[in-house]
Amino acid sequence: MIFKKFSTSATLDLEYIKTVHSIVAFGELPPSMIHTLRTGAVSIGGSFYQPAVITENDANKRLKSILNNQLSTTEKALDYFLYACHAQLFWDGNKRTATLITNKIMISAGVGVFIIEEKNLRRFNKLMIDFYETADKSRIKPFLYNNCIFGIDYEH
Repeated sequence: MIFKKFSTSATLDLEYIKTVHSIVAFGELPPSMIHTLRTGAVSIGGSFYQPAVITENDANKRLKSILNNQLSTTEKALDYFLYACHAQLFWDGNKRTATLITNKIMISAGVGVFIIEEKNLRRFNKLMIDFYETADKSRIKPFLYNNCIFGIDYEH
């Protein structure tokens, strides 16, 4: 498959996110499931949560709402990550795609990078299962902010 060329400075919209996902999921999903939103049921390992199917219109509205709110760029990035993971926009590769888009938001604004370190994976997975089932960000978001955001420390 030849990927359609896209610019890393391109406007962040659903089309951009679908293009990133097509790279993330290449070789893992049939071509008919790449560059399209999920149209059926999926399950999340370790959870009883089953996300509803999201239309492109609803995904676009939510993305615009997140990106245009009055919060800091870091908060917007984390809100996008949590939305994309909870919504399960795609058949597979949702956390990987969400991580890349979260980093695009943060790096574009020069506010750091988003990395889930191996030492934090157990706690991250436990908090994500809780988040999937409750949609309550009050535990996962502070964890992400305090453990998964990294910047550059300049010495003067």
